[in-house]
Amino acid sequence: MSFFVKRGWIAISIDMEIIAFEKYIEEMESFIKNQLHELNEQYEKQIEGVSSDEEKTHIFEYQYEDQFYHYKNEFPNILRKSFIISLYSFLEQNLKKICKHLEKKHNLKPTFASKIEKAIVQNCYEYLNETAKVDLNIVQDEWGKIRKINKIRNHFVHDGNDVLDKILKPRHWKERRTNQILNAFIHFNLATEDKKYTDIGKPTGILKYEIQISDEFCRESLNIIKSFFEKLTCTIKLY
Repeated sequence: MSFFVKRGWIAISIDMEIIAFEKYIEEMESFIKNQLHELNEQYEKQIEGVSSDEEKTHIFEYQYEDQFYHYKNEFPNILRKSFIISLYSFLEQNLKKICKHLEKKHNLKPTFASKIEKAIVQNCYEYLNETAKVDLNIVQDEWGKIRKINKIRNHFVHDGNDVLDKILKPRHWKERRTNQILNAFIHFNLATEDKKYTDIGKPTGILKYEIQISDEFCRESLNIIKSFFEKLTCTIKLY
């Protein structure tokens, strides 16, 4: 049996897309670094011959400060958020393919299409576990992290705010959900408490956290999903 037949086209397709994501993240981070490098060179060239530190500061503040801020903070955040959204979509689509493949191959009942009560990835996970009888114990570590990535991805898609609240004494499910979302960001070291706000906000029962999406988080998320699919596709036959 050839490698392609034994491995299965779904698994091979997943492998190829993972490689594409790995290449893309390298290009994305290289672009960010190059833009910062070019901007710094422009600034250094402009202040050549300027002896006054005050004049250098004036040039930086009035011509370059905003640009440096955008390339260090805003643009990386936007690009990395987009990466996570695309990566999670890849997870959704390929889990659906696997579920539909197993349904057709084994004539499973109920059908996957009839199971639409929850979000796509959760539906797929439950279908594999309950209907397809796939042993998912092997991916429990990755699954726990994927659920946190899901909360982060949903925040990007449905809210997008770069400042999150922490409710010190949550009273209902919405406030508990707010804290769960923040905890997912904290788990991946993406949220920093606004200490200046703490003294003001603590008496009100609300703290503020600022979000900054890191290169490391994008790479870690990709490795988590890569490991999840590697283990899953080795557990089930996709040919």
